[in-house]
Amino acid sequence: MSLTKFYCDTGRNFINISMDLWNDFKNFYNEYEPNVQYEIVYKYVDHLKFILKGSNVINDFLQGQLEVVRMLLGKDDWLDVHEKLISLKQSVSEFAIIKHLITGNDHVIVRGYLDFINNNILPLYTIKNDLYETELNIRHHRSFVRSTPEEFGKVQFNMNNVISQDLVIIKRYLDVLIPDLGQRLEFEQEFFKGRVNNVIYNIDVKESRKFCEFFKFLIGAGYLNVEKKSLAKWMHRKFIRLDNGKSIGTVETLKKYLNGDYDNRFLNKLIF
Repeated sequence: MSLTKFYCDTGRNFINISMDLWNDFKNFYNEYEPNVQYEIVYKYVDHLKFILKGSNVINDFLQGQLEVVRMLLGKDDWLDVHEKLISLKQSVSEFAIIKHLITGNDHVIVRGYLDFINNNILPLYTIKNDLYETELNIRHHRSFVRSTPEEFGKVQFNMNNVISQDLVIIKRYLDVLIPDLGQRLEFEQEFFKGRVNNVIYNIDVKESRKFCEFFKFLIGAGYLNVEKKSLAKWMHRKFIRLDNGKSIGTVETLKKYLNGDYDNRFLNKLIF
């Protein structure tokens, strides 16, 4: 029996894991051939590999996905408990989108995968959510319910004494940065009015360093009052690259880019 390798993308982005799980399953189902032995490779999960063979390959593939989800849920030691909880809730929101997209499909495999999400994957997230909320409750010795992201801190533009021309350029920059109108409206509500949400924004940016220069300017000009470490964490949570869906950088990288003096002519150098 021949051995065929199949590479999975699940694990490259925890928040958007639902899309990668679905695409991996869909692609494997479409490529699957009977009497072929498969080596499944998760290239973003410590190059995890396992062999599938026999008559129950599709079900075994799903069980493999379930095990990978368990592993990823356990690999969060680098985050504090607040960050774990908000990432978890953002992931659940992404699963809701996938469920919405495939709910109208009557194909038996699609319906089966929807059941797999509801009955096998999401309960793991519920268990983790309860553990994190209990941990926070014990830590703070008070009633603690985390149903919305508002309590995790916010980054809000300071409209006091803003120069009108600066505001015009800033909004034009955001129009280019966030091409999706719906996301841009959500961001404006969050950034300018303080209405925090759990939206992850797809931004059209080639260099994270230049994106950080924008926020450095806002801080230096007095339009943003936030600690740079907190800002780096917020940026890491809230933005992904439009071209490949990947993170714009680690918290440490973003914090490094945010440090140093700001360019007070930054807005004047922008080209639209």
